[in-house]
Amino acid sequence: MKRQYGRNQWKVTLLNLGVILLIILVLAAAVFFAYPHVKPVWDEFRAEREAAKLEEEARGEGEPGEESGGGEFSAAMAQSGNDQADGETGGEEVPGEGSPEENPGESVYGEEGSGEDLGEGDQGEPEEEKIHRYEFVPSDGNWEEAMAAALEAGGYLVTITSPEEEYEIEQLMEQQEGYIVVWLGASKLSGDFAWENGEAWVYDNWAEGEPNNETGSEDFLLMYRVKQVWCWNDVDVDVSAYYKGRMGYIIEYEE
Repeated sequence: MKRQYGRNQWKVTLLNLGVILLIILVLAAAVFFAYPHVKPVWDEFRAEREAAKLEEEARGEGEPGEESGGGEFSAAMAQSGNDQADGETGGEEVPGEGSPEENPGESVYGEEGSGEDLGEGDQGEPEEEKIHRYEFVPSDGNWEEAMAAALEAGGYLVTITSPEEEYEIEQLMEQQEGYIVVWLGASKLSGDFAWENGEAWVYDNWAEGEPNNETGSEDFLLMYRVKQVWCWNDVDVDVSAYYKGRMGYIIEYEE
């Protein structure tokens, strides 16, 4: 009897192990086949959560007094009002181009001091003033697509090389209701961040803690609004999952 009982017990143990192994295999198979369907849902949930967080910050619903780094200039410039925009920034109207009010998707920016009258007794001819005109284009495309579109349009993806130019771009974006993210024409594909048109990197307006290359492939530059302050961030080539319908790019023209 004892020998028969021992054999039965061994069979029961083996059967239990077989059942457990079968359950594990079934669960593994379920995960394997369900993953391709579950991942997009999870990614969409994360994107919606990130978008909601950004929108909440953009409305200023964060903690009182909290402010992103690099925003000191923006706050100061915002307080200076229209006097600085019309005077010190050199953002005067150009005949024939139309003012920002007439064309909310465009803005103009003149070089300061380049249009002086030399007078009858002065020698030489005044240098022709270059007018920088900006055009905002709504788009959910990635950075590479924005760069190609800007070049095809006869300009280049916008560069920002001074506080005055930053202010001009911010004023243009403030006219684009609902748009809080815009691609800038810089990347670090060749090392450090640099403007793709070759202009010197003499100014930046990074958000607090940026650039941080969080994902390991944040090689591209965008400007976005956080708590009513515009600042810069290093990101992946495509961020449409987070900012779809609220982003675009700016083409800069020299005329």
